[in-house]
Amino acid sequence: MPTYDYVCNKCGPFEAFSSIAARDAVVGCPFCASPSLRLLLNAPRLAIMKGGRRHAMAVNEKASHEPVNSKAYTSKPHPFGCGCCASATVKSASGSTGETRSFPDKRPWMISH
Repeated sequence: MPTYDYVCNKCGPFEAFSSIAARDAVVGCPFCASPSLRLLLNAPRLAIMKGGRRHAMAVNEKASHEPVNSKAYTSKPHPFGCGCCASATVKSASGSTGETRSFPDKRPWMISH
């Protein structure tokens, strides 16, 4: 949600977060709670907001009308490596001999030439 400028007749100008859809709506003053109109002094300051925060606010604003439920989640393809749909078994690093170490030689750090 971007920051917009509003003006109160009693207290003067102030800034408030507002969704893009509700940018022209009347907002209550944070000091006296009187209805205040949007003041067109500055453009919304989206560029100074960090990218991750801006993305999170955009996702929250898109999903505000309908939260994601499990039926909608299962109908979508899952990301790679999610683990919930995998049918493959995990192989151990020790091999089939039951050893506790994964290196066959006594000195695994040595490289043969």
